[in-house]
Amino acid sequence: MISKLKDHIIVVGAGKTGQYVIGELIREKENFVIIDLNEENINKVVEGYNISIPYIVGDAAEEDILLEAGVTKAKALITTLPEDHVNVFVVLSARTLNPTMTIISKVSDVASIRKLIYAGATTVVAAAEIAGTRMARLTTRPDSVNFLDLFAFGNESYRIEEVKIPPKSSIISKKLSELQLSKKFRIMVVAALRKGENIFGPDGDFEILEDDSLMILGRKEDIEEFKEFAKL
Repeated sequence: MISKLKDHIIVVGAGKTGQYVIGELIREKENFVIIDLNEENINKVVEGYNISIPYIVGDAAEEDILLEAGVTKAKALITTLPEDHVNVFVVLSARTLNPTMTIISKVSDVASIRKLIYAGATTVVAAAEIAGTRMARLTTRPDSVNFLDLFAFGNESYRIEEVKIPPKSSIISKKLSELQLSKKFRIMVVAALRKGENIFGPDGDFEILEDDSLMILGRKEDIEEFKEFAKL
């Protein structure tokens, strides 16, 4: 079912907010795929609407799961997970794989709104029921994307750190797709600085050069592991 979809919507999370999103999409007769780590949540949705719905049980922060859901062919992604930092990671993964899609994210703490926009969300919405209905409508009637300055993450479990590429780094002349950073280190390059120019959301063909600065998202220990590998 999923392999045949195109210009569909990916709904991440089939919990409380996700159910409102799914209900709205069904009413709008949109094609969509559900991703959730908890198969019980998905079963409740399928049984509740008594229709055949394509779904994947897995972690939407993993690129392989998003690719299985057809992210490169999707027109939009809605992430409704309860943890803001996980939503950030999902947004970053989706934006890397599909730079032009609409991405709508739920937020629990308004302090995280800037972080989600920085990660690549088109629109961030708060509150459960209102968020579900509004996010679904934003996928079919998207607002303009607001471009904001980069913001620091602070002292959270996930952080954004800037690292400069030294002359002898082992990753010089490597493309991001070759490094498989999210798979090997569970980190992601969200932006790059090259000769004074900010490059937002570099894709897999981005080739790393000497003196580039990379903005990396991940946990401190994962970033340190990558820096050791790349001799940064």
